[in-house]
Amino acid sequence: MTLVKWTPITRRPIVNMIDEMDRWMNQAFRRTHFSKTDSWLPPVDVKENDKNYDISLDLPGLNKKDVTIEVTDGILVISGERKSTTEHDDECSYCNEINYGKFSRSFNLPENVNENDIKAKFTNGVLSLTLNKVEPVKPDVKQIEIN
Repeated sequence: MTLVKWTPITRRPIVNMIDEMDRWMNQAFRRTHFSKTDSWLPPVDVKENDKNYDISLDLPGLNKKDVTIEVTDGILVISGERKSTTEHDDECSYCNEINYGKFSRSFNLPENVNENDIKAKFTNGVLSLTLNKVEPVKPDVKQIEIN
């Protein structure tokens, strides 16, 4: 007769499967309502080359009149609002992944950016900003003669 080691059935694989199914169901049937006071952050890309910095924000569904760009004390602030398209509050939503409401993104400008020479363009829901660099001012160097 052979001796067989008894191993109790662990609950962990079953619990993991149930947790995974719960996560999937919550994600698939999430009911989320965004009010006008909610905020969101649009995705942004920041790139640099020798002459300038390029900032791009993905703002689908917005027009240039919905966006404000301001520079104060070396801080660039891009803000705006995406209004909800929901017409009826009694509608039952099964999936809401589009964010609505106000947004604001701030960027500390480097010292080598000319704040007076920032260009913005809004095309097909993408806001593109070009921040031109200025040449760093080289201090005057005086040679002192030793006696």
